Amino acid sequence: MISNKIVKASYSGNGVTRQWGIPFSYTDISQICVALLENDVQTILDSNDFTVNTGSGVVVYPKSIDDAPIAEGVVLVIFRSTDITQLSDLTNQGGAWPETIEASLDKLTLIAQEHNEKLGRAVLSYITGGTTAEEMIEQIHNDRLATQQDMLTTKGYKEETAATLASTISQAANYISQGQSLLDSTVFAATNYVSQGQSLLNSTVSAAQTGQNYMNQTQAYKDDARSSANAASASADTANEYAQHAVSASAGSEHWAQLAYDYTDALRHALGNMFEYDANADIQLVEDPLTGTDPSWELDSNNDVMPVA
Repeated sequence: MISNKIVKASYSGNGVTRQWGIPFSYTDISQICVALLENDVQTILDSNDFTVNTGSGVVVYPKSIDDAPIAEGVVLVIFRSTDITQLSDLTNQGGAWPETIEASLDKLTLIAQEHNEKLGRAVLSYITGGTTAEEMIEQIHNDRLATQQDMLTTKGYKEETAATLASTISQAANYISQGQSLLDSTVFAATNYVSQGQSLLNSTVSAAQTGQNYMNQTQAYKDDARSSANAASASADTANEYAQHAVSASAGSEHWAQLAYDYTDALRHALGNMFEYDANADIQLVEDPLTGTDPSWELDSNNDVMPVA
């Protein structure tokens, strides 16, 4: 027997409570459902998100102590959702009464299924809300009146907007005409600028080519100058080598010149003792300074000094 008519229970969160009572009858824990309403948005929880404790008759949510309890302003609703099926089979009990009872149960199940299909096509408020059918009808009626008023207002706006739009279109046509004229002038000027720019570009390209030629000639002159500099450097090295040889030769010449001078001075001294001038200023041999005997030298017919035979 089922005498309790309650099929749901609503609770307000307080940031502390985790266990919520089940005040209605049920035949299986799969019939227990939980929904949350937060900021006018309803969420039906998955059965894995909460726990049903049949011993104490409560729903535990959140079931993990690591999750914070629902805060103030959040509504939690526990409700029953039973499958509309009839699984009792009384035909094996014998007699007509069991079949009659089973047929009645089947009929009620069929009626419930038909009602469920109709409810699926009806406008329903959230199970987490407290709005009644009368309140919903009144709200729909008020919304319809507000919509009609908005439509009338919108119609006025449309007429005003249409007039404004017509004026705007006219102005836009004038702007388009002016813009077209300005565009034509701009295109003409742009064409001239492009032509002038092309001429300037051609001149620039020609100047760039001339500059490239000058650069090529300069590079050739630079290469020639480098070759001349290298040749001059080689000639300078050769001249320096010759100068070193000349310095060495000069030093040798000075040495031999000094020796020649020394020998000449000695020879002059020796010859000075071998010859003398007579009263006629002629050179005459005197006593040999080396032997102290008769002279070893004499003058020939050409007045050249010759050794005595």
